[in-house]
Amino acid sequence: MAAYVVYNPLWSDSVTYPTGTTVNVTIDGVETALTIGTDAFGSYDEAITQANGKTILAIGDQTTRFVSTVGGDRNILLDGNNGSQISTPIAYYAGVDSINLDGSATLTIKNISWTDPNNKLGIYAGSRLTGVEGTQTSGTLIVENSDLYTDLRGGGLAGNNATGRQGSAEVIVRNTSVSGYDDNYNNTWPGRIFGAGIAEGTDAKFYVTEATVVCENVTGVTVRLPDGTVSYQEGVRIYGGGQAYGGTTYSETGTTNVQVSGSESAISEIYGGGISSGTAKVDVRAQVVVSTSTSLSVTDAMVSDIISGGNNSNMFGYSRVGTEGVTDQQTVITLSLTNVNASTAFVMGGSFADSYYYGHDGYASTAEVFGNIETTINGGSYSVFAGGGIAMFSNDAGTDTKVALPSSTVKGNITSTINGGTFETIVGGGIAISFDDKILADSTVTGNVTTILSNTTVSGSLIAGGDVQGALSTANVAGTATLVLQDGNAIAGDILGGQADISVLQLQTSDEITSAISGFTTVSVESDVLYTGAQLNAGEITGSGTLKISAAALDSKNISVSGLDLTLPADFSTPLAFDSFTTQSLNLTVDAGLALGTYTVLNATTFTAPTTLTINGESGFWYGGENKKFELASDAASLTVTVSEVAAPEFLSLSSIVQDAGTYNFQATVNATGAELVYSLSGEGITVDASDPFRFTVDNTVQNTTVTITATDVFGRIAQQTLDLHVTDYTAPVLEEYGIAQQEGTYEFTVTAQGSDNFGITESLYRWASSVEGLSGDGVSTAKKLVLSEADAARTYYFQVMLKDAAGNSTGWSDAQSFTVAQVISKPTDTIVVAPEIEVVVEPETGKEIALGVAEVSGVVAKEEIPQATYKVLTDNAAKTTIEVDGLEQGEKIKIAIVNEVGKKLKTATVTANKNGVAVINNYLTPSGSTFIQVESLTKKTPVDYTLAVKQEYFEEPSANSSIATAEQIAPAETPTSTEGWVGFGDALDTYKIVTGEHAAALDLNLTSLEANSKVKVTLLNEHGKKIKSLTLTEKNISKKGFSDILLDANSTTFVYVEAADKGKGKYNTSYQISSSQEVFSNATNDSLLDPTKTTLGSTNTGWGGYTDAADYYQFEVAAGSNIGLNLTGLENNYKAGKQVKVTLYNLDTGKKISLKSVKNDDTMNFATNKKNGLEAGSYCAVVSVASEKKYRSDYSLGIASI
Repeated sequence: MAAYVVYNPLWSDSVTYPTGTTVNVTIDGVETALTIGTDAFGSYDEAITQANGKTILAIGDQTTRFVSTVGGDRNILLDGNNGSQISTPIAYYAGVDSINLDGSATLTIKNISWTDPNNKLGIYAGSRLTGVEGTQTSGTLIVENSDLYTDLRGGGLAGNNATGRQGSAEVIVRNTSVSGYDDNYNNTWPGRIFGAGIAEGTDAKFYVTEATVVCENVTGVTVRLPDGTVSYQEGVRIYGGGQAYGGTTYSETGTTNVQVSGSESAISEIYGGGISSGTAKVDVRAQVVVSTSTSLSVTDAMVSDIISGGNNSNMFGYSRVGTEGVTDQQTVITLSLTNVNASTAFVMGGSFADSYYYGHDGYASTAEVFGNIETTINGGSYSVFAGGGIAMFSNDAGTDTKVALPSSTVKGNITSTINGGTFETIVGGGIAISFDDKILADSTVTGNVTTILSNTTVSGSLIAGGDVQGALSTANVAGTATLVLQDGNAIAGDILGGQADISVLQLQTSDEITSAISGFTTVSVESDVLYTGAQLNAGEITGSGTLKISAAALDSKNISVSGLDLTLPADFSTPLAFDSFTTQSLNLTVDAGLALGTYTVLNATTFTAPTTLTINGESGFWYGGENKKFELASDAASLTVTVSEVAAPEFLSLSSIVQDAGTYNFQATVNATGAELVYSLSGEGITVDASDPFRFTVDNTVQNTTVTITATDVFGRIAQQTLDLHVTDYTAPVLEEYGIAQQEGTYEFTVTAQGSDNFGITESLYRWASSVEGLSGDGVSTAKKLVLSEADAARTYYFQVMLKDAAGNSTGWSDAQSFTVAQVISKPTDTIVVAPEIEVVVEPETGKEIALGVAEVSGVVAKEEIPQATYKVLTDNAAKTTIEVDGLEQGEKIKIAIVNEVGKKLKTATVTANKNGVAVINNYLTPSGSTFIQVESLTKKTPVDYTLAVKQEYFEEPSANSSIATAEQIAPAETPTSTEGWVGFGDALDTYKIVTGEHAAALDLNLTSLEANSKVKVTLLNEHGKKIKSLTLTEKNISKKGFSDILLDANSTTFVYVEAADKGKGKYNTSYQISSSQEVFSNATNDSLLDPTKTTLGSTNTGWGGYTDAADYYQFEVAAGSNIGLNLTGLENNYKAGKQVKVTLYNLDTGKKISLKSVKNDDTMNFATNKKNGLEAGSYCAVVSVASEKKYRSDYSLGIASI
């Protein structure tokens, strides 16, 4: 057994312990004495232990290997954050040394740095085998956050005469630099990542069933030795399979799966398979094989040199994907690229075979693919893409005739789907490149090739089949090479058929194609295609679409498409010649400058006339140019176009216009000649029918007009006629309102009738009768007045009206209306004006001042000579009026009456001598102004002397604020303010208004005093007149009823109505007092979730929430891993945090609500987050809100802290 080393990374040297040495090792806190080579690492679950109190690393073979000779599962961790480091340039193996490992091995490397390019490492998830055959169930290598000069392999190493067999192999590399070196331009040993193992040595073989490589944000450089400068900034290479290095070596992987991602990844080369290299003899060569399939996916990475779905055959090496000789249409290579920055890289679906040596006869770097290749590209930038492989001889052989021939072939079908991205060149098949014309490079495909493009930019050529460089090179597609162009492509270079037995271009795009097209067996037009390139060359042009093309660009003897649009230039003279010509539709686009004459467009041996034949989109003929007509004709073998001149438009006779009976519709009849004439009619009040240019309507307000008829031909030339038009009126007047009114104090009646007519009303008629039936028999009058007499008083009559216009159109007789003749009453005459003497007294019970007026007059009335006397009592205010009579003798009788201005009696009383000194009319309510009193004698024969006393108790003077327009403004303050008023007879309503400022408010308003037995109605209305609330108040309930906490919007007006409950009829007259106050919400804010108030952790924020400001928003920043505590205090009205006033938390970066838990018995916070790993770093917003803005409002204090 070999000696072992116990190596402490913290020491600068190593200590060698031979077999049998006892070492004190602490495992799981227990110190144990273990013997090297016997039981020191028998379990091998961990390679890092504690020896003599320090971290140690157990390694074997003294100088070069970290490997165990004991089998079993193991899980090895090297973490620089735990003190581990690498200070010796050795190879590290997770597996075993030259024995079987019936288990799995995992080696994890984190936070490790090895940056010595002179001593590159090798790190393996598998075992080391020399001269034996060994197996291992699986191997996993995980490297994270490290900087290494190394190769990373998911398998192990098979040396001389050794065979290694491993089940699964997995390499996971994240956020790591993998670097290497070159020896001053001679050879390059970059940092590399392999999914499988390596066969290196005579007859060495290494097998892996399946290999997986996952790389995320992987970089690496190549350093030039000995000077140490960086020769390649992107140096790392990634292989999904293994490596066969040197002659008679063999590496085989069943399946590979490579996933590369990360915008920080910077890689030189990526292969879905492995690499065969290091062969230096012609009779032996290294072989690398992926026997089943490869899968390569690259997303968001940067790749500088090569992306290959297959293998790399290098230096006479051989590689294969699939089973040799089996081409059963199975997909063996899958390549997927998404947004990859590979603008300097060769990208290929197949394998890469490169040679640059010579001096060996008949030998080659050979790469073969047996099966199908499928490639999908979504966005990104690329240099050259080949759907197949690339074979390249990259040197100059000079005069040497012994050469190494590169070959990369595909024995199957290739499908490449490209949806977006920029390319320099796209080749559907393979590419064969030789920099020496004497040397053959071969990249053939035996199956079919299909390349589908959409939304893709190609700055160079687009090739359906294969492409070559070098006189002897070949890249033929033995099947059919199909290129499919869909929408959204931008191709700057030529579109070529390339090397293929059959090449097909399918045009499934509506994009304009500007590239030259040549070398295709068939061009299939499958949509409406506009081709504006220099040359369209194909064996045949077919398809179900329509091709629009210049005749000069067309070079095909056989045309068979659904539709063809040919463009003839102005100097066209030579007809096109075809062997066969078939198209369902043909449109000939003709340059308007084509001279007058007849031209043959095309001749064909087999000519099938199109079903639809158009010229410039028009059937049969087209007008254009300088007044020209272009007309098509076809026969059994040709198509011709004739160009002739067209005459200007002209009216042949005078047009006529006829009005339809009973309408304002007109029909014009026109006789003119010209090319495709378009007619238009114009004139004042004319509206032309949208569906018939000769039908029009004249507005019924236009009596006379002129109509201009314009004929315009296809070239814009016009001819015009103008005709005078008289419009017959067919519109009857409209009766809008009518009535009859008796003139005051007379028996004259005025008849009114209002109406409208399009040309004016010329006559108004009326008729009247004592019955409806009699209306038809009475005469018709045009007079405006009807004069009756007192004999007609109280009688009812009926009348009708009718309006007519100048054309005799009438409204017809209106509906009959009735009217009653009113008795004419003479106004009081010989009126005596009386002005009461006014005094102010104090009412004893209430102390209220009352204005009283008293007037006393004497007079005489006699039945025959002076039947009545009239008095006009002047009153400024409404009043209660009482009338007393005195001085009557026995047997005398008079009538006292209060009358209005026209003599109508309102209140009467009959008075005799026994009522002397008694109030005969008591407390009659009279309005302000004048009160008329009549005294009439009821005593026969003798005159009556009397004395009349008029007593008035005046109501309050009417206030000016009796409407919204005159509303008195009151200004409630924080403390109550008072306003006084009076409502009742003569002043039924007082109005007030309250105007808020820039803040909303809450209003309290009450009535604090009313008179006994009174009743008022108080109503609040908003500025739109909508009622807010109404109360009916009395002296008894005013202390219980009022307006409390009425919410008023900012910049609004609220009206207060105080109204006597009987609407001023005199029953409820009262003075009142209004008490009002308001709370102004001056601390409301306008923040929101989109515009929060900025604050910080550790701060205390004060605010207010309520009406118009239901929530406040506070934004603050949180570092990763922190939880947040919130302390909501200082609430008014015994409100509780979380009930009337709430707090919520949002992540502003994600928009998600963050859950909060209640915290009990903590003076520093009452809410907190409870994330196990704390909150994510970012911007957060705490929201303080009231549960209902119309019910709750309060000041608050919010503390925000990190916990």
